[in-house]
Amino acid sequence: MAPKVFMVAEKPSIALSIASVLSGAQMSTRRGSTEVHEFDAMFLGSRAHYKVTSVIGHVFSVDFPAAFQDWTTTNPSDLFQAPILKKETNPKTFVYKAHICRHLSQEARGCTHLVLWLDCDREGENICFEGHNSLFLLYLIGSVIECTGFHTSDGRRIYRARFSSVTEKDILKAMNSLAEPNRDEALSVDARQEIDLKVGVAFTRFQTSYFNGKYGNLDARVISYGPCQTPTLGFCVDRFLQITMFKPEKFWMLHPYIMYKGYELKLEWERSRLFDADVSAMFRNRIIEDRIMKVVRVSEKLESKARPSGLNTVNLLKVASSALGFGPQLTMQLAERLYTQGFISYPRTESTAYPSSFDFKGTLGALVHNPVFGAYAQKLLTDNYIKPRAGTDAGDHPPITPMRSASEDSLGNDAWKLYQYICQHFLGTLSPDCKYRRIKVEFESGGEQFQCVGQLATVKGFTSIMPWLAISEKNLPEFAVGEKIEVSKVELDEGDTSPPGYLSESELISLMEKHGIGTDASISVHINNICERNYVQVQAGRRLAPTPLGISLIRGYQCIDSDLCLPDIRSFIEHQITLVAKGQADHSMVVQHVLEQFRRKFSYFVKQIDNMDALFEAQFSPLSDSGRLLSKCGKCLRYMKYISTQPARLYCGTCEEVYYVPQKGTVKLYKELTCPLDNFELLLCSMPGPEGKSFPLCPYCFNCPPFEGIDTFFGAPKTGDSTKLGKGVGMPCFLCPHTTCPHSVIAQGVCACPECSGTLVLDPVSAPKWRLYCNTCNCLVSLPEGAHRISTTQEKCPESFAATPTKPNGWISWGINPNGTGMIGTQSLIAFKNLNDTIVVKTFKLNSYKSIVEGELEYRVSNMQAMYSNELMVIFASVELPKGMKELNQVWQVGSLVLNGTFPGIHDFQIENLNSKGKLDLMKGKNVNNGLEDTMVKNRNIHGILNVVSWGILFPIGIMIARYLRTFLDPIWFYVHVTCQISSYIIGVSGWATGLKLGSQSKGIIYNSHRDFGIALFCLATLQVFAIFLRPKKEHKYRFYWNMYHHGVGYGVLVLGIINVFKGLEILQPQSKWKLAYIIFLSIIGGIALILEAITWIIVLKRKPRKSNNKLHDGQNGRQQPLTS
Repeated sequence: MAPKVFMVAEKPSIALSIASVLSGAQMSTRRGSTEVHEFDAMFLGSRAHYKVTSVIGHVFSVDFPAAFQDWTTTNPSDLFQAPILKKETNPKTFVYKAHICRHLSQEARGCTHLVLWLDCDREGENICFEGHNSLFLLYLIGSVIECTGFHTSDGRRIYRARFSSVTEKDILKAMNSLAEPNRDEALSVDARQEIDLKVGVAFTRFQTSYFNGKYGNLDARVISYGPCQTPTLGFCVDRFLQITMFKPEKFWMLHPYIMYKGYELKLEWERSRLFDADVSAMFRNRIIEDRIMKVVRVSEKLESKARPSGLNTVNLLKVASSALGFGPQLTMQLAERLYTQGFISYPRTESTAYPSSFDFKGTLGALVHNPVFGAYAQKLLTDNYIKPRAGTDAGDHPPITPMRSASEDSLGNDAWKLYQYICQHFLGTLSPDCKYRRIKVEFESGGEQFQCVGQLATVKGFTSIMPWLAISEKNLPEFAVGEKIEVSKVELDEGDTSPPGYLSESELISLMEKHGIGTDASISVHINNICERNYVQVQAGRRLAPTPLGISLIRGYQCIDSDLCLPDIRSFIEHQITLVAKGQADHSMVVQHVLEQFRRKFSYFVKQIDNMDALFEAQFSPLSDSGRLLSKCGKCLRYMKYISTQPARLYCGTCEEVYYVPQKGTVKLYKELTCPLDNFELLLCSMPGPEGKSFPLCPYCFNCPPFEGIDTFFGAPKTGDSTKLGKGVGMPCFLCPHTTCPHSVIAQGVCACPECSGTLVLDPVSAPKWRLYCNTCNCLVSLPEGAHRISTTQEKCPESFAATPTKPNGWISWGINPNGTGMIGTQSLIAFKNLNDTIVVKTFKLNSYKSIVEGELEYRVSNMQAMYSNELMVIFASVELPKGMKELNQVWQVGSLVLNGTFPGIHDFQIENLNSKGKLDLMKGKNVNNGLEDTMVKNRNIHGILNVVSWGILFPIGIMIARYLRTFLDPIWFYVHVTCQISSYIIGVSGWATGLKLGSQSKGIIYNSHRDFGIALFCLATLQVFAIFLRPKKEHKYRFYWNMYHHGVGYGVLVLGIINVFKGLEILQPQSKWKLAYIIFLSIIGGIALILEAITWIIVLKRKPRKSNNKLHDGQNGRQQPLTS
C-alpha cells in the first residue's frame, strides 16, 4: 500500500503553493477548517499519496485556567506559581468555524509521514511540536490532551522542510533536504511564553488595579508591564529626559571666504567652533588683518563607499520608518502580503549574508522584464554582477530578496514602495562599490588653519540604483602649494547647541537590536504596543514622544527597581532561553529560576508602590479635582463629577465611589429625571455616528444591575462570559425589566425587533427624525419626520390601513360601503401630501365613478392621522360603528395623482385595483373573503413551498446523488444528478419570481437578511447551472479547476438554501409541525448520508487501483475518486 504523507504549512496560501508545485497543479481541493489539497506524487523515491493543509499561525497560546482569570479574587503574586494551559489560538477560524486542532487530528488519520512547512526559527519549531501533539497524540488517544512530547516508536516519521520563499525552486529544494525538528528550540519558545505571561500579567493586574479610578486624567484602561515592552518604552523616556535636562550653550564659528578662478569658497575652521565670544572675535580680527590665505597643503585620495550587505528584517523596518514613513506594524503587514503572494522571500530574518548556493542569476532574471528595474538587472547580468559583501549568517532565512517581477498597479501604492526598496537594495548588493576622488586643500591665515574639501564620483556603482546614498559632489579649482589668495570676507557665525530630537522609530529599532529586545518577528509588535497603550505618541518624522503616563511609569520603575525598565532584564531572560534552545539547560529549571527572580522583584515593587504613586500624584489630578459636575448621587444627593478620560466614569466625592459609564459616545444629564429604584439622576448617552443610539441610563443600575437573569449587557463582548461586568459594561434603561419605571423597556418598548429577539425602543432625543432602535442588535426603524413630540403609551395601536401609493406624491384610501360591496357608495378616508408636503387625511363620499365629494361621513370618525415612511403611507383613525353591527364591507385603493394638492385623482384599473374590496368580520377580527390580502398570503405560501421543495429538498438530494451513487451507478448517476439539479433550479427560479412579486406588493416591508440570502442563492445557482455548458472534457487541463469551482459553488448553494428556508419559516410562522417536519427530513437525509459515506469508504478501500479504458465522468488520471465532491 502506498504511504500517505501529511504536510502542514503555516498559512493556507503557502499550503496551496506547496501543493501546486509538488503536484504540478494536478490536485483535488476540499474544504475543512483550512483547505486540504490531495494528490499522488513521489516521496523519498516511492509513490505516495499527499495531503497538504495548514494552520493559521500558532495553533496554541498560553493562558491561565479559569480559576485565575478573575482579577478581583486572584492575588497577582499567586500568578507566578499558577498553572498554565495551552489553548487554541484560533478555536474558530473566520471561514469555516471549526477547530484547527480537531481538523489536523482528523486529516492525519492513516498517515505515515508528517512534513512541517513552517518558519525557520524558534517559533516555527514551536509550531512543529504543537502540530505533533495535535496530530498524532490526539489521534492515538482520541482526545485533546496537553502537549507532552511526540513518540515515533510506531514507525511514523516527522520531517521539517526549511525554505525561504514560496517559489518552485525553493519548495523542491526543501523537499530534497528534509530534516528533523529541533525540540530544544521549541521548548525555548514555551519558556519565553510562560515567563512573559506570568511576569506581564502579574505586574499589569497590580498596577491597573492600584491606579485605575484613583486619578481623573489618567487616560488608560490598562496600565501594562512587559519584559520587552517596558525596556522599549525606557529608551523613549531616556531620550526625553536627555532633552528636558539639556542646557543650551552659545558658540561661535569662523568662516572666511575666498574668490579663486571663478569659485567662491567657504572655508571650514580647523577649531570648528569656540564657546568664548571674545576669543572668537580676536581670531576673526587676525584674519581680517592678515587678509591673505596661503595654501599650505593639497592632498588627493581615492575613496570608496561600500555597497550594502543583504537586507534583514531590522534594516527593512528602519528604512521603512525613516524613508517611507511606514510604522513597523504596517511594514510587516505589507511584507507578509508580498511574501504570501510570492513577490519577495520570507521577510522575517536576522541574516545579512547570502548562502553560497543562492541563485543570483535566477533572481536577476526574474527582474529583467520589470519596467522599472529591468534595464539595470539586465546590465548586471551582462557585465557580470559582483558577489555581495560578507554579512552575518544567523542560521535562519537568507536576506530579504525579490522573487518575481511586479508593478505598482498590481500591488498598490504602499506595497509597491516597500517592494521597490527591496528590489533596489538587492540590486545594490550586486553592484560595484561607489568610488570617488576626495581633494582636501588646507590654508593658513593669521596663524589659524582652514580647509575645504571637494568630492567627485568616478564610479557611481550601487548609488545608480540607490541614489539617496550617493555622495555629495563638490568641484574645486586646482590649487598650488604656496599660492596666496586674498580673503574676500570673514563671517563669525553665532549659534546655540541644541538637544537631540525625540527618538525616531528607526533609532529605537537599532537600540532594540543592539540590546536584544525582541526578535525580528516581535520588534514591530512591541513598538506598536507602546503606541496603542498611550505610552508614546508618534509625531512628525515618526518620532516617538512619551506621554505623561509613559514618563511616570518609567520614572516610577527607576525609583523602585531600575532593573524593571533596563534592557539588561530582557538580556538576562534571553540568555537563559538561549541555553534552553541549545540544549544546555533544562526548560523547567530555567522557567522556575527566572520566575523566582521576578517574584522577588514583584514583592519589593508592591511594597514600594508608594514611590511610583507619588510621581503619579504629581503628574495626574485626583478624582476630586477632575471632571465637571454632572448629576446627583442617589445616596448623598450631592453632585457627582463626570470624568471623560478613559475609562469614562462618574465620581462622588462624598461617598468616594466611582460609577463607570459607556466608554464610547457622549454623556449628559437627562432632563433631571431620577431612577425610581435608587433616586440617582438619569444620564443620556449618545453613541457616535449617524446610526448611533441615544438612551437613558441610571449610573447605579448600570454598574449594579438590580435584576437577576439578564444575560446580555450593553458594551459586553459578543463572546465570552458577559455576566462579569467590566468598565463601561452594564444595564441601561432599555434593558431594565422594571414593570412600573417609565424609562424601562417595559414602558418604552414598542414592538419586537424584526431582525432578532430584541425589542424596538423609542429613541427619546431623535427629533425631528424620530426613530426606533433595537435594544439588542443594530436595527433602526425611522418614524415620520417633523413631529414635535412622540411618546409611547400602554395602549395598543388601533386598526390602521397601510399601503404604498402608485407614486411618491400619490394617495391611499380606505373606506366603508354601508349599502353594497363595490366602490360606489363608499364612505372613504383618503391620505395624501398637500401643497406644503404634509401628510393629511380627509373624508370623501364616492357617489359614482365620476363623482367624489369631500364631506362628513355617515359614521363618526375621530383621531384621524397619517404617516409616510420608507414609501409606505399609513392611515390611523377611530371609527364609531352602529351598535349591533357584526360585519362591514370595506374598500381600499391607491392612486398616483393629487390635483392641486387638495383632491385625489383617478386610480388605475388593474386587477389589483378592481379587487381591492372585502368583508370584515368584526366579531372575529378578520376578512371573510380573500381580496388582495388573502392573495398575498396565498402568494407567500406558494413562494415558501416552491423554495422549500427546490433549495431545501431537491438540491440536497441532487448533491447526495453526485457524491454517493457514482460509486455504484456509473455513469447513470451523472444524468440523474443533472436532472435533479435542473429541476431544482427551475422550481427555485419560480419561487424567486414569486418573491419578487411579493416584494413589489409589499413596499416598506423588508426582510433584509432573507432577501439578501435569496439574491445570493439565485446568483450562485444560476452560475452553477450554466457552468454545465463550460464543462471541459475529462482529460482537459482545466477540468481540475472547473471541478473546484463546481463543488465550491454547489456546497455554497446547499448551505445558503437551508439557511434561507429556516429564515422563510420564521417569517411565514406556519404551524410548528411544518418546521419540525423539515428538521426531521434534514435529519433523515443526514443519517442516510452518513450511512452512504461509510459504505462508500468501505467499497473504495476494498477496491484496488486498476486501469480502465472506460470513460469516467469524474476523477483524475483514470482513477475513481468518489470522496472528493
